[in-house]
Amino acid sequence: MQQPQRADTLSAEAGLSIDIPHHASVMVRRSAYALVGGYRNEFYYGQDWDLWYRLAEQGSFFQIPEVLTRVRLFPCGLSSRHWREQRASAALSRACYAARRSDHPEDPLLLQAARLRPRPPSWRLPRWWPFDRHQAEGAYFIAESLRRNGDPRCRRYFAEAFRHGPWLPKIWLRTAQSLHLSAHP
Repeated sequence: MQQPQRADTLSAEAGLSIDIPHHASVMVRRSAYALVGGYRNEFYYGQDWDLWYRLAEQGSFFQIPEVLTRVRLFPCGLSSRHWREQRASAALSRACYAARRSDHPEDPLLLQAARLRPRPPSWRLPRWWPFDRHQAEGAYFIAESLRRNGDPRCRRYFAEAFRHGPWLPKIWLRTAQSLHLSAHP
């Protein structure tokens, strides 16, 4: 087994490049959580990134290079449907981290983060409408992640994405690109 990696020794530019920990795999001192103020409402789609950056500033932050938990993604889940917003939140939390480290105010960045919130739709499709763009985008996200790793199980998720969003060209393109994958990963 490899040695744990100290995340607090990374540069601000590298950030938590070893990947953020998933909630189920984290142990943190209550005093450290209270000291940083817990989750901040400004980061609706990326509260975890922001929290981990602030916790890393308070002391040693280790990642054990061993699989201790498994994460499941669902096509209709937040991480699948709002990955763009999560990426933007991660970038803003990293920018806040860099601002704090260089004694600059993070208020303008927090305002940007607060704008990344869900908005209620101004209109809704009728219940009989057979397609759901959110389901299509979620299934596509999982399918594309699997395809990039050479996993033929991506086809199942591409099929689901196609069922919910047959008008999306990227689904057709990536499905075609997945056809060369062998049946066994």
